[in-house]
Amino acid sequence: MFSDGTVHLSLCVADLGKACDFYETVFGVTPIYSSNETAHYGLFASHLVLRELPGYRHETTEVDDEGWRVPVPHIGFIVSRSEWDAIRDRVDSSSAEVMLEPVRRREATPAEHEVFFVQDPAGHALEIKTYLRNSG
Repeated sequence: MFSDGTVHLSLCVADLGKACDFYETVFGVTPIYSSNETAHYGLFASHLVLRELPGYRHETTEVDDEGWRVPVPHIGFIVSRSEWDAIRDRVDSSSAEVMLEPVRRREATPAEHEVFFVQDPAGHALEIKTYLRNSG
C-alpha cells in the first residue's frame, strides 16, 4: 500500500464526520480504515490520519511571500496538472473555504507553478500546487 518514504500526517479535527466529508469530497479519497475516533486515508504519497478532538481548532496566520499572502503553517501537496484541475473542480463544487484563489507564480522559470490554498473544517491550510514544466 505505501512505499518507503511515505509521509505520515496526523491531524486533529473537531468533527470527524465533517473532516471525512471534506477530504472525501475535495480529494476524492476513501478511508482505508476508520473507527469512532480516527479515519485513515491514502492521500497522494502520504498516509493521512484524522483524529477527533472535540473543540479543536487549528490556527493559521499569513505571511508575505513575494507579494502573496500565504497561510502558515500549511501542508502542501504537489500534484500533476490533471489532479490539480480535478481537485480545483471539486473545491468549486463544494463548500470548502478557499484561502488563496489559484495563481500562477514564478513565470518563465523552472519553478513556474499554479497554486491555491483551501482550508479544511478544522482550520488546517492545504496548499495544492502543480508545476507547469514536467507536469502530467
